[in-house]
Amino acid sequence: MSYANEVDCGADRGVISTQDSVVAEADSTVKTIAGAKLRYEPKLLLDNDKETWYEVGDSILIVPKRKPNFFQKVLNYFMKDEDHSKDRLWMSFLGGPHYDTDTKLGLAVMGNAYFRLKSCDLSLQPSFASVRVDFSTSGYVSTRLQGNTLIANDKRRLNYEVEFESLPSYFWGMGYDECDIKANKTKMQRKQAHLTGEFMWRVARKFYVGPAIHWNWVSSEEIANMDLLDGQPLTTRSYGLGFTADYDGRDVITNAERGLYVHAGVLFFPKKLWNDFSFTRIDGRICYYHSLWRDAIIAAELKGQFNIGNPSWAMMAQPGDSYTMRGYFKGRYRDKHAVTLQVELRQHIWNRLGAVVWGGCGSVFHNAAGMKKVLPNVGIGLRWAFRKRMNVRIDYGFGRSGEHGFIFAMSEAF
Repeated sequence: MSYANEVDCGADRGVISTQDSVVAEADSTVKTIAGAKLRYEPKLLLDNDKETWYEVGDSILIVPKRKPNFFQKVLNYFMKDEDHSKDRLWMSFLGGPHYDTDTKLGLAVMGNAYFRLKSCDLSLQPSFASVRVDFSTSGYVSTRLQGNTLIANDKRRLNYEVEFESLPSYFWGMGYDECDIKANKTKMQRKQAHLTGEFMWRVARKFYVGPAIHWNWVSSEEIANMDLLDGQPLTTRSYGLGFTADYDGRDVITNAERGLYVHAGVLFFPKKLWNDFSFTRIDGRICYYHSLWRDAIIAAELKGQFNIGNPSWAMMAQPGDSYTMRGYFKGRYRDKHAVTLQVELRQHIWNRLGAVVWGGCGSVFHNAAGMKKVLPNVGIGLRWAFRKRMNVRIDYGFGRSGEHGFIFAMSEAF
């Protein structure tokens, strides 16, 4: 058997260019490969990234593959769809420009790592860690690390988030009535860092409990209208310890399609932990996911934050970010307590493309009577399946008083 470009084709013999790729199939008896017609039925022997081997009669035809150019490599990276069900570790990276009404034109780079510890079976859903670095023309700088680690076949869990950001911001005051006055809008150059962590043990099927920690530091330059701070300092630090409990019936943590998730937590910020403002925070969250029809998911989230005591301006409930009350400027409305509700329809459209539409409402309040003042929230979004069960999302949300904004992120909002 010969290994050359000259292939035995019965009565026809010819030189086949090895720089060509497989072109087409003429019919069931005559094959066209690399620009030459072969009367023998070619048999595929080898196909890899560099070349393809065919057995044609008594000869071997080797067809080298063209090296992809830069743009083809980028396209191949975004379009590849690999099976990681048996992998211990895999990573994905994504970056590009984005525009937000608050931070203006920016550049974000995001990386996700999915992994299974040796103490976990390969059949278990993976743990994840996500890193995001963001810069914008307005002077906004942000770095964030967050993740969820499953340990010993999900008998223990570690949840964490670390973030630092420096940004030109605004301040409207404290309480719904002050924040609703557009004339109160005051520029605030703010730096902020925070750390949250939870370590939980599984005490029953799908039920986890454990300790929680929280640290938050906020510092602002002097603002034009200092009366809006009501005598509070521009720099605050908060140290909290507490407990958390989860019931997690979701099929996948990062992109659930079915199941129920319930979270409850309490954090204590006493003066004995070097806090200038002493208070207790109670958090609650309920999420539900259900299939409506083919490729359609309905998702709902009810969320509440209640601060009992005297929280600082920086630690008040502030709905409005890339997860809750999307489209609102975070801090536009702030008070001791907040409750939000959102319902989202997620519909697959074609190939990797999907779309969502959501509606919801929220309220910030000092006491029960303030809950009557409701903040509406609606929006639409696009989804692109960057990897299996991992979406890139672009959302555009609308709210009260002309609030609106773009959001560019990975994974679903909830």
